[in-house]
Amino acid sequence: LSRHFLAYEGPGVETVRALGFWLRPAGLQALLARYPQARQGIGRIFHVPPSNVPTLLVYSWLTSVLAGNDNLVRLSAARSSPLEDTLLGLIEAVLNAPEHAGLGARNRFIRYGHEDAITRACVAQADAVMVWGSDQTVAQLRELTLAAGRVRVTTPLFLGFPARHSLLVVDGDALRGSAGDDLEARLLE
Repeated sequence: LSRHFLAYEGPGVETVRALGFWLRPAGLQALLARYPQARQGIGRIFHVPPSNVPTLLVYSWLTSVLAGNDNLVRLSAARSSPLEDTLLGLIEAVLNAPEHAGLGARNRFIRYGHEDAITRACVAQADAVMVWGSDQTVAQLRELTLAAGRVRVTTPLFLGFPARHSLLVVDGDALRGSAGDDLEARLLE
């Protein structure tokens, strides 16, 4: 997938190549060496990424794949952008290759509108639900996740990122700089 992203020529080339650089084998090996415990998948993850940030669906999905999870990714019924189509086309090319048939079978992208019955079915088979979206979307998916837990032995893990600022710090020590730096103040700059 990294090679496909890095070789891409067309609209959004910088964004696609940035994904390819992030995914390069040397970078992934360094992450694995640094965080060996990170590859402990929990099962099937149902992702609901925002339709207005196509790269977020890729980062969310890929991080879950790298952790060892199976994935079901909901795509908005309305195609969000040509960049989304490009990214999905490149992903599809890799997942449909015979040598990646197993990976392709464990990772699905489905496009549908706001049909609660489909979402309930997806949540019901998930071990975790990851939602990026408006407060309303996050609240609705949280309720569907709790409802799924009432009919199962366990409630799926719920990770909701409502319409607020989000920040992911992979290596806080690297951000600290000198011993006297205040990490929180630097992050808020």
